[in-house]
Amino acid sequence: MGRKPGSRNKSFEETRASLLDAITSHLISASGDPATLKELSSIAGVSPPTIRHYFGDLEGVYKAAFEHALERGEPYIREQEAAQAQSAHHALWAFLEVMIQGWSMLGPVLASMLRLGLRHPERGPMFLENMLEPSLQTCERLIEELVEAGELVETDITARALALTIVSPVLLALLHQHELGGEQCRALDVSAFASTHLDLVLKGLST
Repeated sequence: MGRKPGSRNKSFEETRASLLDAITSHLISASGDPATLKELSSIAGVSPPTIRHYFGDLEGVYKAAFEHALERGEPYIREQEAAQAQSAHHALWAFLEVMIQGWSMLGPVLASMLRLGLRHPERGPMFLENMLEPSLQTCERLIEELVEAGELVETDITARALALTIVSPVLLALLHQHELGGEQCRALDVSAFASTHLDLVLKGLST
């Protein structure tokens, strides 16, 4: 049986995914501006018409790249979701540990997406929806489970505010060390920092 009109064959999807693997870390050029189709095609080792064939235009590349980055990050999100409401420190540390591991694998992609989305009315929300919010919402659900299980005391602080409090400094530390070159000028053990940070947050909740 032939393919339905407008459907894409397996080869098309595999080639498209391969192109995205090659270019998602390079959406920002060396000058700091968004890369051009010509630059992206050179990085991928194909012609600009090939990029247009698979993505339409530059905005199509961006949209596909965000979606592709989410797919690559989904295994880490699933690991975070697997953190059970055991002790609060154990569960939340498991969450942060996966976040740090995920950054070690996808940091260049995430940084590229972040730079592309800053102050842009469409790509900014795309970064939030595909990159940041999945982890934040997972952390929120975990906090709610910990409160329900009696492992965290119930306070006036919302789960969202607490999730942002836990995640934001660790995210800043990751950017500081890896994407901003902090490991060269002021090295920091991000895992040790994250553990200490979590201890401080939990201590604050218990007083």
